[in-house]
Amino acid sequence: MILCALLLQAGGPVMTEADAYALQRYQPPQGAVLEVGGMDFTADGALMLSTRRGQVWRLDDPLAADTKDSRFSLFSEGLWEGLGLRVVDGDTYVLQRGELSRLRDVDGDGRCDAVDTVADSWGVSGHYHEFAFGLPRDAAGNWYISLNVSFGDPEWWHGRSTVPYRGWVMRIKPDGVVEPIASGFRSPCGLYEDTHGRVFVTDNQGDWCASSPIYLLKEGAFYGHPKSLVWTDEYRTNGLSASDEIPPARAYTGRQPAAIWIPYKWSRSTGNLFEITSSDPHGLGQLYPGQYVVAELTNGMLLRAGFEEVQGVLQGWVVPMREDIGSVVRVDEAPDGSIMCGLTNRGWGGKAPADGVARVRWTGRTPLEVHSMHLLDEVDGAGNYGFELTFTRPVAEGWQPAARLVQYDYDYWWEYGSPERHTTELALQTLELSADRKRLVVRTDGLLPAMVARITLDGCVADDGSQLLHSEVAYTVNQLPSGPLTNALVAKIVPPPPSKGAQDEGVLHLSWGDALGQFDAPGWRLVSATLDSDDPTRFRIGAGNGALVNDAGAGGPFTSKGAFGDVHVHLECMLPQGGDSGVYLQGRYEVQLADISARDAKACGGVYPGDGFAGAAPKELAYTGPGEWQKVDVWFTAPRFDSEGRKIANARFERVLLNDTLVQESVELPGPTYGSAFTDEVARGALVVQGTHVPVAIRNVQVKPLDRPADARTWTRLSARDTWDSWESRGDAQWELEGDEIVGRGSLGYLTLPLASGADGLSMRARVKVNDKGAGALVVLARNEDAGVVGVPTRVNATFPDGALTGSLGSGDGAAKVATELASADTWIDLEVDVRRDGDGVLARVLMAGVEVNRWRGPASALDSDTLALRVDHDGTVIRFRDFAVAR
Repeated sequence: MILCALLLQAGGPVMTEADAYALQRYQPPQGAVLEVGGMDFTADGALMLSTRRGQVWRLDDPLAADTKDSRFSLFSEGLWEGLGLRVVDGDTYVLQRGELSRLRDVDGDGRCDAVDTVADSWGVSGHYHEFAFGLPRDAAGNWYISLNVSFGDPEWWHGRSTVPYRGWVMRIKPDGVVEPIASGFRSPCGLYEDTHGRVFVTDNQGDWCASSPIYLLKEGAFYGHPKSLVWTDEYRTNGLSASDEIPPARAYTGRQPAAIWIPYKWSRSTGNLFEITSSDPHGLGQLYPGQYVVAELTNGMLLRAGFEEVQGVLQGWVVPMREDIGSVVRVDEAPDGSIMCGLTNRGWGGKAPADGVARVRWTGRTPLEVHSMHLLDEVDGAGNYGFELTFTRPVAEGWQPAARLVQYDYDYWWEYGSPERHTTELALQTLELSADRKRLVVRTDGLLPAMVARITLDGCVADDGSQLLHSEVAYTVNQLPSGPLTNALVAKIVPPPPSKGAQDEGVLHLSWGDALGQFDAPGWRLVSATLDSDDPTRFRIGAGNGALVNDAGAGGPFTSKGAFGDVHVHLECMLPQGGDSGVYLQGRYEVQLADISARDAKACGGVYPGDGFAGAAPKELAYTGPGEWQKVDVWFTAPRFDSEGRKIANARFERVLLNDTLVQESVELPGPTYGSAFTDEVARGALVVQGTHVPVAIRNVQVKPLDRPADARTWTRLSARDTWDSWESRGDAQWELEGDEIVGRGSLGYLTLPLASGADGLSMRARVKVNDKGAGALVVLARNEDAGVVGVPTRVNATFPDGALTGSLGSGDGAAKVATELASADTWIDLEVDVRRDGDGVLARVLMAGVEVNRWRGPASALDSDTLALRVDHDGTVIRFRDFAVAR
């Protein structure tokens, strides 16, 4: 006990994942890129690998103690993206994008001589995202494959099923007949049949898919994504089409539950899984027999899972297992019980390495882990449901059980994924450790069905002081062990969010296109950045446009030119090992961005302390580690001041999400945080990212102003409908009135309206929208001349590549151009142009969503103009104007 207490006090020896699960990598053939899509072992112990580049490789002696002794040889090439492979009776079956093929070595020379089509009765349109995954085979000889939906233009965020049977799992019978089995999948990357004859399907977070689920396949079932329903008899017979944004009827009556929802922070792109069956004395079967290993691509890791049936419904638990492997999309169990890992991430976005083959094997050292998890029934009808957690080793005799239990659910909607909703920490009634110290019972009276329960164990160590390797485990509670069955699901139907265009209204994409144009950022560069494997405290920098990176020690803060009050800020951040940065709202109030995952105000997602404020630790640990992109969303309310400038309300962080996990809520800020550049408080200020300490990378900076600056001007509304008869068309554009919108189409042309300006200037507001690759302008103080209409034009152009995007002012060589893609195509923009006398000339300013984005100086003669003009610039343009208002 004395030794144990000393070990506990000192923190104990650290047993890492690598100590328990050793990682080996195979050296690929010279010049080969092994983007693995399928793998299986042959009868003689070789490993066959199919790749996204259309090759099939044979790896001989894959279980050699030294992977340098393993040998690759090319078996076949010229296939079309093999994302599933199975070896049967000496032949290699590969699932290509458009067919299931049998590859035969006829003459026995180790090379494929013949490729036979087994089946190809499904659609391929040629869209990039139309993947086909596989390849389990049941005892009757039936194959199982899954077909991805596609994502088309212009609404790329909505999945499509334009050819049969996208979004389905299919069964291919031994005679080649293809049968649709189940619908409603988005990107079902992993299929597996276990020893109980159950077929599992994994899916990937996105539209209609809240996180990353593991489903039990049931014939005729529907799993959530509506677009696949267009190939059902009901839809085809009745000529129905599936809505992009409204849940279908089957979502209410027959949507299947996920057996496991994997938390987003653990898996963003799930690959396949397999059941641990090997009885090799040195294999994982000695630790985790009958459990499942799950591949995870984005975070580059393995997870471990288990299932149990509760009131006839399958559900289970999941826990992290081994990180830092690379973009693992395929896993398979080797004969010796080790794990073969196939890596690929081209176009998908995963953790380095992006390709190759790796092996994870148990070293013989047993880590302290949560071995398994079991849902417990209530006792004496008291509603005190709970869990029994079993450990791989006895926990220390001196450990006083300490745990947190949080439950949550998700939204089922068309939006990309879902945050964890209704997050509630439950009070624990029981924390009871068994006499052998290998089982912990946790009970609460608040556990609900159709929720995910995540348990965090604090300070758990073994007798030798080694720490619990993974302190969190999550259980998907579809049903409770007793009581009435619920019809609710973890992913619950909610009112659809606004359409993407509506969501993007008012959003300024500050780092699209010209990534630095809207910032003062000395020492920052637009580059390609990854974590330097030789020195993880730094980035490896190359040519590219994927990251904005500071020159540590030589640069300054990353500061927006625009000023903001109430605002929603989104950005993504990547830190090196030991990285330390922060995002400052108004340059004054900091959300910490640091390579620390802890319940500490200085941890990633913490609110940094300030005068009279102790800081706020993150509510949940959502940071995923150095070299990983962290998604940050902040909803901020600015301080309020009375007419004499006295503060009457403090600033607040209403919500902060880190990687879609709520880490802060309703945090009041009495004053600026320590270390901010400003000590005063204001109604509006710049967005600042700290960049003076160590390297930091950011990307995708977006802001959505939630208020407008105070404005003493008097605005007069101009109704498009009421003034329509006074507009005059010039040029070749076609103009129409639709409701209270003016719509311009076609070639270069103008629509003009006489409008007296006033001696000192004019301000004009309008809401405008232009299509992809379309362009036009709002021209204030315009005048008609023989050559056309001239004045002060403000460009409306989201994507046309001529260097003058929305917010650009003026024309010709003297124009003040905006090259940042501030506003999306097909999205309403709140545009304001203010032209005022300034000395001997005029000063024109453009505001978007109430934020100044550009300035231009011109001659005073501009004030002599008296016309408003709308402009179409070229063929293919569709531009819309509405909600005009003018102030003099």
